[in-house]
Amino acid sequence: MPKPPSKFDESIIRHFDRAFHRIITKHLVELRHVLSPYLHNMLFHHAKLHEIDFVGYAYELIGIMSYYLKSSFIYRFKSSDNPSPTHFYQLLIALSAFGKSTLHTLIKSSVMNEHSVRTTGELYDHRKPGVLEGFDVFVDETSAAGLQAGLVNGDKIIFSDEGENILKNNGLLVEENASVSSTYDLRTFILSYYGSLRTFNKELKSGSLAANIGRLTISCLSTSEPIVRMLARRFSGGQVCPMLERFAILYAETKPRYSFQRPKAVKYKMASLSQYIMVLGRIENIEFFFDEEAENLYASYGDALTYTMKQNERHAPWLSTRFGKSRDQSLRLCALLQGLEMAAVVCHDLFLEDSSFTNGIADKRFFEAAVKKTQQLFFPSSMNQRQLSIGIEIVQGAIYLTNKFIDQYREMFEPDKRELKRVTF
Repeated sequence: MPKPPSKFDESIIRHFDRAFHRIITKHLVELRHVLSPYLHNMLFHHAKLHEIDFVGYAYELIGIMSYYLKSSFIYRFKSSDNPSPTHFYQLLIALSAFGKSTLHTLIKSSVMNEHSVRTTGELYDHRKPGVLEGFDVFVDETSAAGLQAGLVNGDKIIFSDEGENILKNNGLLVEENASVSSTYDLRTFILSYYGSLRTFNKELKSGSLAANIGRLTISCLSTSEPIVRMLARRFSGGQVCPMLERFAILYAETKPRYSFQRPKAVKYKMASLSQYIMVLGRIENIEFFFDEEAENLYASYGDALTYTMKQNERHAPWLSTRFGKSRDQSLRLCALLQGLEMAAVVCHDLFLEDSSFTNGIADKRFFEAAVKKTQQLFFPSSMNQRQLSIGIEIVQGAIYLTNKFIDQYREMFEPDKRELKRVTF
């Protein structure tokens, strides 16, 4: 028989409900401040056509872009010799009626189609059984040794619509007093991997193995459970959760969709969802730099976060840590948003040049055109120099989104005194 919840547990859940309501009424993301008009309209059309949440969909695409960028870097300033990698950890929190499975299936099947067309030339149909040879980028459950071995062979993404299960089962979010394995566990590996490039060293009976391992992206959709568990840790006086602070967390509103709102005809004036994701796969292995104006803006924002982090260090350590981690998150977001915009430019030009792509099919012909157009637009030189400049509009979008993450985090984890008194200890 399950143990009945304590008054403390019940008050934590009530606090989550109140904070969630305040977030979706006061701190929702307006994507017009993040995306260019063309990309905004294209993604909005995808969301409307497939009856999925616009903000949640755009946010999940950031995670997919993180995976596709592969061995990309972004430099805080031109003379920096310590660039930041572009892999990203993110969590989308929504309630049970949000439609997580629909969003997850649409994106995952499009990524699998990109792989199938790229490797075999054949379209992938997720409705039919079969094995997609060589496709092992998605991770559902693993161990530290298993993930290390997998990353030696390439990049991986933990992408799940049941984030509460995968984070809990793999030990990524743990309670304050939970026992920790004495061995090098998965949580320790992912924590240390986030901030730097990793070399996998292993001593075997047959000798030593050393390899540079691939990038890991984590993009999960979840209900309230991981946040409720972290709230219990926060309000019981627990230490800052290192894993939680490496995640960019966004809360999404459930919006009802009705049959009469569906588009009556499907004729793509812009790239379809699967076509756009296919183009994202061509945005890879890039060194990103800021132009002078963008570099100055990012530097000023980073300094402001550093100052605020120091101001909150003693009396609000959870919030202070969030400000500190937001510096790197905003930097990586600049690269990720730039990648999304680059793919939109490719799609725009492809549709101008070939009206037959309005069928919305991401097939071999579209793939070959996307490869050629991406090379022509962004990497015209025959040399392997893949360096691109980021402008001030991208930095402004990344700053806006990061500030929304902070506002939502503050509402959930740093309530005012009146709200704090409503939590029963």
